[in-house]
Amino acid sequence: MTSEIQGLSGTHFDPCPQFCVHQAEHHGQGMLVVIGRCLFGPIRTGMAFDGIAPPRDGNTCWPDPVTCRLLVTEAHLYGKPVDEINQALAARLILTGDVPACLAYDAVLIVPSASEDGWRLDGGLWRR
Repeated sequence: MTSEIQGLSGTHFDPCPQFCVHQAEHHGQGMLVVIGRCLFGPIRTGMAFDGIAPPRDGNTCWPDPVTCRLLVTEAHLYGKPVDEINQALAARLILTGDVPACLAYDAVLIVPSASEDGWRLDGGLWRR
């Protein structure tokens, strides 16, 4: 179950669900395995990332996201399958879809369509 209070992610994409990529492995046929950390959650199986912010290239902020379509088909924490990943947790995601060229270390996968999920900024914390 997702926490009703989350900290700031450090990106300018809050309160969209976000996953920062540490490692990406292409497995052909549109399948991709990414290892990284949930910056703002939840990330759920069945949800689709529809934006990706390319790596920062030394800048303090990520560039504006480009369109992508990657479906979360599996999520794993500590080697165990889970349905949901919350903020600050490192995980392994199995994704399917068109792999964007900018997917690399420090890219951020985003679900902008979920930003209207009842979150409000209150004293430096996101609450719903």
